[in-house]
Amino acid sequence: MKKWLIGIGVVLLCVVASAVCFHFIGKARLTKKIAELKAQGVPTSFAELEAYSKLPEGTANTADIYLKAFAAYKPLADAEKQKMLPVMGCQSEPNDNEPYPPEQIAAAAEFIEQNKEMFALLHEGGKVEDCYYPIDFSQGPFPKNDHLQNIRRGCQSLGIAIIYYSQMNQSQKAYEASIDQLRLGQSISRSPLLISHLVRIAILAMGVSEMQGIINRTSLDETQLQQLQGHLQQIEETTKIGPALLGEICFCLEYRKLNYNTLPEKAGNFFQRNIVTLIEAYQRMIAIDKLPIQEQLPKVRKIIEEANTGFLVFPPRIILPETEKVYAIHLRVRANMGCAITALAVERYRLKEGKLPETVDALVPGYLAEVYIDPFDGKPLRYKRTEPGYMVYSVGEDGVDDGGQEQDTNNRSKTFDWAFCVYR
Repeated sequence: MKKWLIGIGVVLLCVVASAVCFHFIGKARLTKKIAELKAQGVPTSFAELEAYSKLPEGTANTADIYLKAFAAYKPLADAEKQKMLPVMGCQSEPNDNEPYPPEQIAAAAEFIEQNKEMFALLHEGGKVEDCYYPIDFSQGPFPKNDHLQNIRRGCQSLGIAIIYYSQMNQSQKAYEASIDQLRLGQSISRSPLLISHLVRIAILAMGVSEMQGIINRTSLDETQLQQLQGHLQQIEETTKIGPALLGEICFCLEYRKLNYNTLPEKAGNFFQRNIVTLIEAYQRMIAIDKLPIQEQLPKVRKIIEEANTGFLVFPPRIILPETEKVYAIHLRVRANMGCAITALAVERYRLKEGKLPETVDALVPGYLAEVYIDPFDGKPLRYKRTEPGYMVYSVGEDGVDDGGQEQDTNNRSKTFDWAFCVYR
């Protein structure tokens, strides 16, 4: 009996000692990590993040123009016509080589006429380089981003204009609306929040999709193709996920403050050990932007695996796998942009040479500086001549080359590729 009691005492002593260690080690590690971040100039609170992200004093801010454009938005008074609109409505979309039904085009024409002021302001805003939308950080770790929904709606509106002008064979107006759409998506590139980055890449994906429609429904000249290619190439090169992860670091630290007041002190310090693990994982991911695109996703997966290896690691095991999914989507959109840039180069080649190139190597260096690499298998993006036309595609997250097969909405388990298809 005495030995049994002694054993219990030893176990309790070990538990207490472990708790004391967690208390001091957790607190010390987080204190040290915050000091390191501050020394590196990394924001450690939402107040610091706001100051870090703002435009320099006196800089012209496109957001002022865009906010006026959002306020000028007018939906169609007829609810049924509003539902009929391309992109924004609820009707299925035809293939890129097929025309839209006359009733949808008529609704689009009415929508464009009714929103002249909004479209004029969106075009004006696209001419100003710098943009920063004010973010309400007063809500603690959950800042308000009311402008994101307005940006999405503005891009959908421009999508309607692109479809209408393409179908009416007004190539210059379709081209201008496409540029305006891409610039509106880029207007949130300064926001250091992951949710803003997700909206941004969703808009870029929408822009690539609408660009595919432009190429298939109207004819762009060499100047338009080259300028569109150059603009999209600049966006692709500057689409990085690292800056958005600064917001995740601040979120960890702000959320830690919120929970520290509700958790027992020792549990709070244990929680802070996990916060350090998350922050260090995000720091390593920020550095990944500098790696070749095909090395990024494997590196992210390795970072997450290493972060989730350890004693009593809970929050990282919940949060980091979601970050991996976001990273995969980010790379998919970059691959889509690479496909579009390559297709634009093919169109320029076709206009000059009077035929399609046999391989993408024929595009270098006259139409492309270099062949784009698929981020999911490290090989060049596939170029495939079809009947009629051609496609440029990425194998996607599964790494399997399905010959450019697009997603089967009736069979979600079937593998597919991400393709940019042109019909000629």
